[in-house]
Amino acid sequence: MFGYNPGNIARRHNVERGSDEYYKLEMKYHQLAHRHRFDLVTGVRNLGDMTKFYKRYYTGEVYNDANGYYGPGRT
Repeated sequence: MFGYNPGNIARRHNVERGSDEYYKLEMKYHQLAHRHRFDLVTGVRNLGDMTKFYKRYYTGEVYNDANGYYGPGRT
């Protein structure tokens, strides 16, 4: 398990934190971690963000063909 800072990801890739582009990029980071059998963790600002963006990592819905994921633990 590794912690990360969303602001650092946004700055590094020159995208606005919280934008659709940011969340697509963040999903790729989570998929990379999942492929290598570790998890990324971060603080979540509110329940709305948890439901809309972060819950999908716990349910496994981002680890499938439809989201471009190929690797172990594919759902």
